[in-house]
Amino acid sequence: MESHSHNLNETFATHMGERRMERILDFYSRDPETFDTILEDDVKQEAVLDYITDIEIRRDIFLEFQALTRSADPSAALNGIALGIIMVSPIDQLRIRLDEMRTSVSASYGILDTLRGAAAINGIKAFVVKGGRQPSLSSTPKKRDASETLSPSQTPSKKQCSAHTRSRSDSNVPHPSAGASAPNVSLPPMRSPGSVASVLPGTPQEVMGNEGEILATPKTKRKVDAANAAKERDSWKCVLSGMEDPEAAHIFPFSTTEKRKFLDLNRMLRIFWGAEQAQSWAELFESMDVTESARNLICFNHQLHWWLDSAKMALKPLKVIGDGAVLVQFHWLKGNNLKPHVPLEKPYQSLPFTDILAKAGLSDNRAWGSGFAHRRSGIPLRTGQTFVLGARDPERAPNFELLKLSWDLLRVAAISGAALPGSLADEGSNRDDYPGAGCLVWEEDDGWDEYGRRGDEEGEPETTAEDKYPS
Repeated sequence: MESHSHNLNETFATHMGERRMERILDFYSRDPETFDTILEDDVKQEAVLDYITDIEIRRDIFLEFQALTRSADPSAALNGIALGIIMVSPIDQLRIRLDEMRTSVSASYGILDTLRGAAAINGIKAFVVKGGRQPSLSSTPKKRDASETLSPSQTPSKKQCSAHTRSRSDSNVPHPSAGASAPNVSLPPMRSPGSVASVLPGTPQEVMGNEGEILATPKTKRKVDAANAAKERDSWKCVLSGMEDPEAAHIFPFSTTEKRKFLDLNRMLRIFWGAEQAQSWAELFESMDVTESARNLICFNHQLHWWLDSAKMALKPLKVIGDGAVLVQFHWLKGNNLKPHVPLEKPYQSLPFTDILAKAGLSDNRAWGSGFAHRRSGIPLRTGQTFVLGARDPERAPNFELLKLSWDLLRVAAISGAALPGSLADEGSNRDDYPGAGCLVWEEDDGWDEYGRRGDEEGEPETTAEDKYPS
């Protein structure tokens, strides 16, 4: 036995070096509990694909879209949002759109306008600018000290408050064991589950406080119920870091469902992801019963929640296991300095595709992004690690299809720069802001269909709703 132990030590020393072996033994002697915690963390991983799959094929598709853009206007160029869509959306759908553009001038105008104009920008905005909030210039929102008091000029408006609380829609809901009171700051009062218990879903009644302020409405009760269901499912812990008292983060922004901002998002998805897939997604994210439920929520600590909303990380759904739990793969996403509406090239300029990738931070296609976060054991969160979501309560596990949508749109946002601070703050709110040089612009009822084709010209049948989104 002693001989075996000696041989084992020699083997470790050979592979790791004597100095490293000495440091490991010293670490174990000083903190065996932490050492054991690290060893007991069963880190599971799956193979990691390239950052952009089939990049050679997508390069050719991008260059053809660019050529068709230039044929409409020699001074025009594709922009960041177009690059993101072409690098992420299904190749078969991109090829279908190119075939249509080769045979129809009007289709070419309409598709290009959607690809680099208001529809794509507003579509990604509906997903990224969750409740009107976009990441600040710092990586984490500033937290006020409990002793601070806001002046009337600093007090957030009702719109600002609702925008901020979308990203932390239920972080104020305490763990059942928590008894701490809310900080004494001049912000809207914290809501607790107990204060809304008497409100029935779908009824107009409100719960009033002692001084007449509204403590809860049916809408806030739905949010509290959904958040509590997600937190109970995830054992009141962040699914990645294991930290307690997490926030319930939306996979798809509930504010978009609530405000019915689907027109441009659906148009972008139907054209570049296909009518069947877009319809499947729309049936989910247009339903408040889905988006304000545990199936649209995942528990993260505050920092990871912020990074998810900022497209600094994403979860790739791999498969549904058991009775409905979902296996996901963690990825750090890359950042860049692109803006979604800004052309990738100057007028009449023609850059090599490698230079365009470099501007987007995509020169090394095998490398993913980086971040600083840890699992509960202290082992760093790294791209490729896998996690099972909803294993304790598969019936309320995160929805696999919504996770697929999130995986694609977060990557589009990261590549296009849509998640950068202020990149979408004032962009795309007006459909006329991004007509695209040389491309037609249409309104929903101006006679043009989704591809820029009219149906009321002489000799042509009127365009019907069924014709708008060909598969």
